[in-house]
Amino acid sequence: MLRIISKKGFFLSLVITVSLVSAIMLSILLTGEYIAYAQLNSNLDRALIDARMEIRVSNFEEFNELYVELSSLPELSWVNIYFYRYEKEIALQSNNIMLQPKNLGKWVLLLGLNPDYWPNNLTLIQGRYPMNNSEIALDLSMAKALNVTVGDEIWIRSIYENESIRFTVVGIMSIQGLLADLLSSEPPIRNPALILTLNASRNLVGVCFFTIDGMASVNGIGASFSGFPVYIMKFNRIYFFDPWNPADMLTRIKAIQDKVINIALNYTDITQIFFYNYAEQVIKDYASWPSAFRLQLTYIVLPALFIGSIYAVVIGWIFVNERRREIALLRIRGFSDFQIFLIYLIEYLLVSIIGGFLGFLLSILTAIVSPYVLLSYFTQRYNPVPVIFRNISYYFIASNLIALLTAALTMFPACLKGLRMSILDGLSEFVEEIEKEKLPIFIFLGLLYGLIGLTEILCDLPLFKFAVNNLMQSTSTLLQITGFVLFIVDCIVIASSPFILAYSLGSITAHYASRFKRVLSYLVNLIVPSDVVDVAVTYFVRKPSRIARIVFIVALILSLLMEAGFNSAINVSSLKKQIEIFVGADYRVDIYRYGSPINMSLIEKEIMQHYDGVKIANVYEFWGRARRIGLPYIKVVAIDEEYFDVAFLDKNFFDGITIEEAYKALFKKREVLLGVSARNNFGMRIGDKLRIHIRAKRGFAEKYIEVSIAGFFFFAPGLLRDIYDAQKTDYIVMMISVKSLKELTNLPDKLLINIPEGLNTKEFTDFLKTTLSSNGIISAIYSFATLLNLSLNSSLAGITATLFKLEFAELIALTILGVYLVFYSEYFTRKREFALLWARGIEKRDIISMASVEALLVVIFSLIISLVIAYSFSLSLTKLTNMGLIGSLKPPIIPVAVFPIDVFLTIIGELIAVWIGAKIAIRQALREEFVQLLRIHH
Repeated sequence: MLRIISKKGFFLSLVITVSLVSAIMLSILLTGEYIAYAQLNSNLDRALIDARMEIRVSNFEEFNELYVELSSLPELSWVNIYFYRYEKEIALQSNNIMLQPKNLGKWVLLLGLNPDYWPNNLTLIQGRYPMNNSEIALDLSMAKALNVTVGDEIWIRSIYENESIRFTVVGIMSIQGLLADLLSSEPPIRNPALILTLNASRNLVGVCFFTIDGMASVNGIGASFSGFPVYIMKFNRIYFFDPWNPADMLTRIKAIQDKVINIALNYTDITQIFFYNYAEQVIKDYASWPSAFRLQLTYIVLPALFIGSIYAVVIGWIFVNERRREIALLRIRGFSDFQIFLIYLIEYLLVSIIGGFLGFLLSILTAIVSPYVLLSYFTQRYNPVPVIFRNISYYFIASNLIALLTAALTMFPACLKGLRMSILDGLSEFVEEIEKEKLPIFIFLGLLYGLIGLTEILCDLPLFKFAVNNLMQSTSTLLQITGFVLFIVDCIVIASSPFILAYSLGSITAHYASRFKRVLSYLVNLIVPSDVVDVAVTYFVRKPSRIARIVFIVALILSLLMEAGFNSAINVSSLKKQIEIFVGADYRVDIYRYGSPINMSLIEKEIMQHYDGVKIANVYEFWGRARRIGLPYIKVVAIDEEYFDVAFLDKNFFDGITIEEAYKALFKKREVLLGVSARNNFGMRIGDKLRIHIRAKRGFAEKYIEVSIAGFFFFAPGLLRDIYDAQKTDYIVMMISVKSLKELTNLPDKLLINIPEGLNTKEFTDFLKTTLSSNGIISAIYSFATLLNLSLNSSLAGITATLFKLEFAELIALTILGVYLVFYSEYFTRKREFALLWARGIEKRDIISMASVEALLVVIFSLIISLVIAYSFSLSLTKLTNMGLIGSLKPPIIPVAVFPIDVFLTIIGELIAVWIGAKIAIRQALREEFVQLLRIHH
């Protein structure tokens, strides 16, 4: 009964299709599982510790009992303890040197801990660690400040008391690693996007190191300066780790926190317990990520499902047409409809089981290999194999379900058609229906519908924005309902119009193709010159409906492939544009505090002399108040002329003024530019005059200035904390020349730095950090290259682009197979037509050449239509996504028709592969001898 196996080409095609559809969908979902796992781990790893509990009790001598009890909790994978106290009101004396940190504006850190608990965090330079309460060790900076060495004595006293405590210096050491980070960072959560030039340790004179008992009791330093015990811990992730359920994770982490606090309550009361839950903070930051990622995964896997459905239908055509005679003969032999149905059912189950299993194996292999190729940022730290195999049973079931669905789309429609087929129809050769001379009206209506949707997309979704921003926000219930209906209708139009437009264009093009036979012949002769081109084109244009059908199917296949490439490129381009606006230049330095005194111009000169070609722009920030009732505060950003050379400026960032005009207005005419919120929300216009009161950020200088508005801007690269600040309503942003506020400026608040192409970014970053640190400047450095790399590897947009690349690569194989099946089905049903041509004297090789020319024309038409579909979908998705993220604010304009060279070359390679697939399909379909075909029917 399993006659399907005897038809190897058909059976293999069906199994391969089922397995590829299953593999593509599951490999993306399995890779998504790993990404979610790695993303959560990466976020959690940003926290140096998961929690910190501080007991504010003087002389807490029960510290060790609490430590032992906490260490026994299975929910905690690691617990440690130290005593600390930052102290200004202290005096240290040794070798006739009196040191009072308060006079220096600094602190001394008094630290007590067990060195055995902190391997690789303490390094002895001389001597040993304290062993009793009368001994002390110093870090190197403190030893130098007091001019002491091992064996010397120092006295420590409170400036409020006359009593001094004597200590013998037994060691000089340094602190590094986790302990150094914990003592100098609050909160201890790393931000990989920025580089801090200085931290709290710069405010220390140094560290005095005691025994932990000495800090906890009245028998040592604790007699005058009692330290507070700090319990730091990491949670056991198996008790809360669930990448797809952040709400549940927060609940479980809260339960761990409560359990720890309840234990601590056995030793002190709640008012003395201070618990800092850093894991909770990190997971709250992560909380919105899974739902957004799920949405992206759904969108990414849909093309594979859609293409698989198309292929299933195509294979169904082949299935019926190849088995017409077989079904008729079974009926002649007395097989009932139920018996024929059983044959189909057994074949269906066989194909599903084999295809599902092969797809499952292929998806595992792809999901293991692809992260190492595309996600090295994560695989360097987290092994994908355990994650992929963690829920493997669910994916095995899913693979078989997908296989059952794909095979069902092939087998059961074919089964129904086969059961309805009479014996006479089965023994007769398949003949195409005679076509109508006129196109049906619904084709032209479909064209109009598609053009409406395309216009909506190209015109920046005006109906969509109108429905969302006006009607749905109205106070009228009727208008809200109207807006909601328009919103739904518009979403349907945007989603379906590319397909309907493509189908209508294909049908109309095919119908009128006969009028352009000469043009088509000329184009084909340019690509593949042949004597049969004119004949092939004539046969090609004779059957418009056949052309439209095959062109539309091939166009859909190619469009979904291209769309993956487009979307990947658009995501990367959009992400790059946003980072350009945020950072502003190659480097942005936000300066928090200066050392005193300092000459910033000398530091900038040192940087530019060390690296030839470096450019630096200074930015000054003020708050101003317009002398007009009803206007909010104004954030005044003063820039120098170098800003226009350094910043990533784009003509689309300005409104009502060009970049050149903006430069002249600021530095030649002393006019100002305002964020567009000033115009949109406060009615300001170009040429308006404003009187503004501005106070210097440092010092007491103030000034009234009269300004004239020269234009508006949407974005100001590097100048604002949020790239959309210029469009918001809570305050106005003003850009002004630094020369207009010269007497108010002192030291810049930001530096924007541009480096010459080819300069080693890591080397320059280290130099910049060292230079600023050595001059006592506390700042955050943002590197465009570093931040872009981080975002491409770990942000949702970057990860989505990576998954589109994976899908793009996988769809190539499925596309080649699909094109093969489409052309095989097409030419298989036309075998008799080609046999008759042979009977009229045309050589078989010429007939194959004719079929190849037709295939080339189909590919050309399909490519044009597929570009329409892919472009429309990518454009609409980009705009809808941006609107969904930022509401009514205008996103930065990016080149939506992004077609990078790697995607372009891949498409060229894909078209070549399609051409080869078509040629193979033609030869396979026409492999039967024409004599035999004619003998069967005569």
